[in-house]
Amino acid sequence: MFRDCEDVTLARQVARACEQPFELIPVGDEFLSKFARYAEQTVYRTDGCASVKNSADLYVNERAFQIAPVRMTGNYGGEILRQVRAFKPVMPAASLFRPDFYASVEAARGTYSRLLAGNAVSFIAFRQVPWHHYGLLALEQSQISMRSPYLDNDIVRLAYRAQGAATAESDVFKDSDESVRPVSYTHLDVYKRQVFVWSQEAAVHEIVPASRCNRRYLLKRALLRGSNFSKHPAHRIANAARSLVAVPCYTIALPVFALFGQHVFLKYLIKPVSYTHLCV
Repeated sequence: MFRDCEDVTLARQVARACEQPFELIPVGDEFLSKFARYAEQTVYRTDGCASVKNSADLYVNERAFQIAPVRMTGNYGGEILRQVRAFKPVMPAASLFRPDFYASVEAARGTYSRLLAGNAVSFIAFRQVPWHHYGLLALEQSQISMRSPYLDNDIVRLAYRAQGAATAESDVFKDSDESVRPVSYTHLDVYKRQVFVWSQEAAVHEIVPASRCNRRYLLKRALLRGSNFSKHPAHRIANAARSLVAVPCYTIALPVFALFGQHVFLKYLIKPVSYTHLCV
């Protein structure tokens, strides 16, 4: 009836790249014919924490369980990594409540403001997720086992280190009309048409295992990195020409670089390997 949304298009591509089966779960006539049942069960199974508007989620997860018993979700990614606030106070019409009760509603808004004044990641991880997202999680868990990688301790720990780069009022990535030239074409798909908001406070560290510090690994990585050059349609000819010049030049100069030590030799050995893919 309608065209595929971007999520479906990307999911199909990911499944193809990972050589995994892909199955689309449409929310259509079958769901609508049993809407009353799904609406009732949504409220019942979550003790009222999820509303009728989430009834489609019950249907989708019920169908998903027929495909696999465990579901990996991307929920909480925007919240943890970008501090997106989905949990916000909305004041109801005062005429619907008695004045003494409405005073408690207004006090709740003040409590929310005080909590928000603290650490943004703490608010997201320890208040928004358990308070605001519990209803949907309870509904999903009633049908299928959930795995939420964005709530992993290492991911949350990283979010705490990126306080200056991602606040509740801004995104780490901002839309831009101009493409950012990536460090290498390996990162092209990530940084294409995006501007990264740099922050001195966003320092992170990475532990590099010994298995990634040997010659075999470094040369293999260089060869794989070089294979991405040919995938960039806008610069394919220029990259090929650059490779045809760079490979023989670096190869001829390698004996000279060897005189300056093993580390210098390996550094310049990696460069022609990166270009080799376009020359074969």
